[in-house]
Amino acid sequence: AGAFEFNLFKWFASWTQDIFQFQVEETANGTYLTDEQTLKPDLSAAGITTQCVPMWVPDGYQFESKDILEKSAVFTAYYWNAGNGDSIRVTIRVASESKRIYHEKDVNEISCYTHSGIDHYIMHNNGQLTTVWNLGNLECTIDGGISENSMKTMIDSIYEEKQP
Repeated sequence: AGAFEFNLFKWFASWTQDIFQFQVEETANGTYLTDEQTLKPDLSAAGITTQCVPMWVPDGYQFESKDILEKSAVFTAYYWNAGNGDSIRVTIRVASESKRIYHEKDVNEISCYTHSGIDHYIMHNNGQLTTVWNLGNLECTIDGGISENSMKTMIDSIYEEKQP
């Protein structure tokens, strides 16, 4: 392998590195939402200005409706995929000591996705993916029948300054 001052093993390792650098990763395709298609204006009206709302949904999903329960401080937006019947729900709750939120999960491990120093816990249950995180006194949840890559892209969209 070292004949004629040519190291076949070194060349192969280098060639293999180049191949991996060009490996294409799955990317999530989707749509950026207007503020009105999110909970942003409703949270602002309630005095909540913290960035906590996803601004992106996967392809096929569109805004359906909102439920704003001001007395219990629960804000929910629904997105529907007419093509496959799946939905995504985004919920922001103002936490209180008297009410605690519990999330069910299946036997799969919980994964942690950190963005902007905030831990987002991703779990599976009944074919749905749920992500939960806290921002001060806000309990935030995204759940729906989407892939983990799409969920991470939704999380990323919360903290982006501008829509691409």
